[in-house]
Amino acid sequence: MCAVRFVPALLLLACGADPAGAAVDLTKIERTIAQEPAYRGAPKYCLLVFGTEAQAKKWLVLDGDDLYVDRNGNGDLTEADEKVSLKASSRFDLGAFPDADGVTREAKLLLNRLLSGGPRLEFTVGDQFKQFVGYDPLDRLAFADRAQDAPIVHFGGPLTFRWFAKPPELVAGQSCRFYSALGTPGLGKGSFAAIQCCSVPSGTELVALLDYPHRDLGQAPIQEKLKLGVD
Repeated sequence: MCAVRFVPALLLLACGADPAGAAVDLTKIERTIAQEPAYRGAPKYCLLVFGTEAQAKKWLVLDGDDLYVDRNGNGDLTEADEKVSLKASSRFDLGAFPDADGVTREAKLLLNRLLSGGPRLEFTVGDQFKQFVGYDPLDRLAFADRAQDAPIVHFGGPLTFRWFAKPPELVAGQSCRFYSALGTPGLGKGSFAAIQCCSVPSGTELVALLDYPHRDLGQAPIQEKLKLGVD
């Protein structure tokens, strides 16, 4: 999350390019599972996809205190090493999680049963925290009751900015503080995969296009392009 002092109406793009043109249509991804175990309760579904083209698919299915992880992405959740048990801290440690780009990530799912809101998903590479899902207090991640309705979380896809928490109210002549997150949009509630600011490589230049509402409602918005360097 990055705190920036501007008065924007909309924060659009990042990383010096137009990521919208390369975005994958996640609605076209088939949400079916080849093999499922005999669940003890009512399962809850979430689909993770990896890579710029979302070519690798891995399922998470929550069944009470058990979590089934399609670690190898073959759609078979009945394999022996794909069941993870809940820890006392309301956390599932998913362990090694190979990515589509060949990077092995460590992942954990936090249920936050003692807190308000839905599950939170964290991915790390080595000791450095990288990406997180479901931390926006106004947009919690929600697993679905059916696989075909599962939210899709996209890791390694095109990047963009989005609001984090509630956007500020704009008042003419006054500055304000707003919070934005850099990451990849998903499909479904709370599915935005954000990148922690310190995980952005040093020397990266982020570009934001801002629309300011004109004081005359009949006039077109004022546009500004900002470059935000990462030291």
